[in-house]
Amino acid sequence: MTTSLQSLNAFRSTLLIRQTIQEYRTTATAFPSLTTLRYNDSIYDVTTTEGTFTGLGPLLKLSSSKTALRSNTATISVTISGIPMTDARAILYSSIKGSTIQIQRAFFQAGTNTIISDLDFPLATGGITGRFAGYVSTYTLEDVVDPETGIGTVSVLMDCVPLTNLLTRVVKGLRTNPVDLRHLTSDADVSFDNVPALEEAEWFFGGTK
Repeated sequence: MTTSLQSLNAFRSTLLIRQTIQEYRTTATAFPSLTTLRYNDSIYDVTTTEGTFTGLGPLLKLSSSKTALRSNTATISVTISGIPMTDARAILYSSIKGSTIQIQRAFFQAGTNTIISDLDFPLATGGITGRFAGYVSTYTLEDVVDPETGIGTVSVLMDCVPLTNLLTRVVKGLRTNPVDLRHLTSDADVSFDNVPALEEAEWFFGGTK
């Protein structure tokens, strides 16, 4: 027995963001570590089989995404506001640029914090569907100071591009050396064996020596 969205009078959806940072530091001298950050756009923490996604509520904003039948290179922006100045050091010392980011949509029963795990929905696994997968191409920081309290916070805006964008940067070709050629063909192919001997050699085309 599965649950269909058409059979529900109301339901709630939440965006789950998982960001993996290869080199995460909290101080300038800290040893970098592989860290995965999990957060969502609701005011509640959401717990799934992989862990807890911290609820950031209105402090998290995401731009609209483009839906198409074919893969596209449309970007998406993720903005996190209200970061305390003391915690902003982790952004400065960590490798935010290049970190991978995955955005999923979770469906909940209306008025509850329970995921509809048996949801009858295409490409939904455990009540969760995919929305975006990519990496952070650029990010900017903005300082915000409350004039009444004098307390400063930081906002970070991350521009994310999909993984399909990597395909446009693929460098195609074959290095002209015996090792690469034998790796692709066989040890009996000696077509490039004379190439190392020609390295840094002088050539005279159409002239006298």
